[in-house]
Amino acid sequence: MKFQHIISISKDEIELKVTYTSNDLWKIIESVFHAGGLHLRYIFHFQKHIFLVKVSEFVFLNYLNLSSGIVKSNLVAKSLSGAVYKGCILSDDGLVLQTEFLLGVKDYDHEFRKESLKPYYERLFRCLMNTKRK
Repeated sequence: MKFQHIISISKDEIELKVTYTSNDLWKIIESVFHAGGLHLRYIFHFQKHIFLVKVSEFVFLNYLNLSSGIVKSNLVAKSLSGAVYKGCILSDDGLVLQTEFLLGVKDYDHEFRKESLKPYYERLFRCLMNTKRK
């Protein structure tokens, strides 16, 4: 799975173009959670560690031969310690999956180090924002 670029981002939503290098189910599913995580890092100005806590709803419609798509993650509710997102993947053939998930938020610490993770995600975000749209 590789994010190509951010199509749009707002305080409530992120939308990304993604390509899938394999038809591995877990990589396809993971792309929605990564999109939500990137959005929440953006909301917190990359000052917090973000992690997946729970998947509360999940519907998979079709992923066979999925090579690219649009990943959307919409913020439903947010606190200082977590956020709920509704996410989906759309392909040329329609809706691939939809899900609702909870992301946790915590301060960086000795295990999840700010000095390495914050610059990594800031660079990734800048790259996805600046990538030429094809």
